[in-house]
Amino acid sequence: MITGNVYVDLRKSSDDPYQECRADRRRLAVLERCPDGASVLVDIGRRQYISEDAARHLHEQDHRLAITIQGDLPEAVARFVRAARDAEWSVVA
Repeated sequence: MITGNVYVDLRKSSDDPYQECRADRRRLAVLERCPDGASVLVDIGRRQYISEDAARHLHEQDHRLAITIQGDLPEAVARFVRAARDAEWSVVA
């Protein structure tokens, strides 16, 4: 089997939630171009909360990509995983 691996950097880039949403949208647009079955590593670093756009983009691609959320804070990783699975978010930051 031949597959690919893609890295997406979603570490916090702004304190402005609107800027963060725009950055998430740009960074996650790569998911649409990934081949089916590819592994995607989403690095959230110390970021605490998932944006509306990130939850939606991750959820839309989870049926065809193996997406792994990696971060420094277990609670934040769990928050991202739940939001991406359900396409739901609670706090945008």
